[in-house]
Amino acid sequence: GWRSGSSVWRRARYHTHTRPYAFVNLEASLTQALAPDGGAVGEPAYQEEGQVTFVAHDQLSSHGVRNVGEQTFVQFVVEFKVVLEKNCGR
Repeated sequence: GWRSGSSVWRRARYHTHTRPYAFVNLEASLTQALAPDGGAVGEPAYQEEGQVTFVAHDQLSSHGVRNVGEQTFVQFVVEFKVVLEKNCGR
């Protein structure tokens, strides 16, 4: 896993997730999803402190994000490199 942070008005470049992952927000903030050209996509989203989100293989996408809140936005991200089949017999 890795810790990702973005100070006010900083952004995470547009990128593609290829594996399921989970993240927990270590700080509350307001973020804006970004398109490949850096333009805004939709409305800003509130990121609640302590919120945990799992993104399954069928939900993977490409995105960028900008911190549009008033404080540093910090997440801890865990990417799952091995996906176990449900009821795999073990």
